[in-house]
Amino acid sequence: MKERALAEVSVAGPLKGLRVIELATVVAGPSAGQVLADYGADVVKIEHPKGGDGIRRQGRPKNGVPLWWKALGRNKRSVGMYLGDPEVAELFLNKLVPTADVIIENFRPGTLERWNLGYDRLSSVNPGIILARLTGFGQTGPYSHKPAFGTNIEAMSGIADLTGEPGRPPMLPVFALGDYIAGFCMVGAIMMALYHRDAKGGTGQVIDISLLRPLIATLSRQVVHSDQLQFLETRIGNRSASSAPRNAYLTKDNKWVCLSAATNEIATRVMNLVGKPDVPLQPWFGNAAGRVAHFAEVDGPVAAWVAERTRDEVMRASEEAETTFAPIYDIAEMMADPHVVATDMVPSIEDPELGHIRMPGLPFAMSETPGSIRWAGRPLASSSEAVLSEELGIPDSILAPLRERGVLL
Repeated sequence: MKERALAEVSVAGPLKGLRVIELATVVAGPSAGQVLADYGADVVKIEHPKGGDGIRRQGRPKNGVPLWWKALGRNKRSVGMYLGDPEVAELFLNKLVPTADVIIENFRPGTLERWNLGYDRLSSVNPGIILARLTGFGQTGPYSHKPAFGTNIEAMSGIADLTGEPGRPPMLPVFALGDYIAGFCMVGAIMMALYHRDAKGGTGQVIDISLLRPLIATLSRQVVHSDQLQFLETRIGNRSASSAPRNAYLTKDNKWVCLSAATNEIATRVMNLVGKPDVPLQPWFGNAAGRVAHFAEVDGPVAAWVAERTRDEVMRASEEAETTFAPIYDIAEMMADPHVVATDMVPSIEDPELGHIRMPGLPFAMSETPGSIRWAGRPLASSSEAVLSEELGIPDSILAPLRERGVLL
């Protein structure tokens, strides 16, 4: 079915009227574009004509349809352009850039400049443009030239060294943690830049985000402890270095639950629940450091109590006692949880290729200007005609030769 031009498409959300050009690929940059699109921005995704974004070939497909792309490419319009071609680069610069507010890119530093599309040229045709750049290590520094994926950065940040069981190897996340954190940070940075430009009468600017910087920013406790006390935290499994009891526990029906008792009040309720009312009377119990130092005395009774009960029994007792046990779900259980269902955290989206597909919903709700998932990820270059011909008015006499050369789709 032929796509309608944006002017004919119903778009809602607080960012309606904002145009974002997404040059980024795979996860980090595209996750920022996805959030902006969810809240109404017109995200025009520029993809290589030969194959498009690499995320189209990652994860599991269904009937040849890339599933991860359906979620990460949602609400975006795909245009096939190879910007390394000088003619396409000039077309992009002179026709598409003047219509945009934001450009998101995650090429290695110097790539846009090599294509003669550096910030100086972009801003010459659009002084208000915000260029959001995301790389492994940032645009400057001794590692700026190095390629990196989220896994490399998760390792170098210190997070992997802190994760895992004592005496066992470090553990890397099994999902794109570093990429998504960087992408969501980029959303905040873009909105700040837009506020500076539009509310404060400022100009466009360059945003430099690395995968490494946001992850380091999450380690405030560990960094100040290392700096001020020369104290390095080590792997302690599911325990916590700052509160107790906190752990994962196996139930009688071979399921897992977790507990975090980070306050004195909750910790006292937990001890009463598991039949140890004498423990909160100990002089060391009244502060988190004391409970951590006496971990076995608070954790052991919890583990024994959980082991004698099914997961449902643990959860019912926890709710009655107003404690903070939680079930450790697999993904299917999470999607079926009544709260997740009632609040539409994993909605079902109608899709012409798959019929219906469930995917994570929007990351936050807004009372007056809610966003929406309008469509799942579309086929490569499905929006080229609507954007280039109908909206920008580029004649076929210019587009056809580029298509023949394979640098435009």
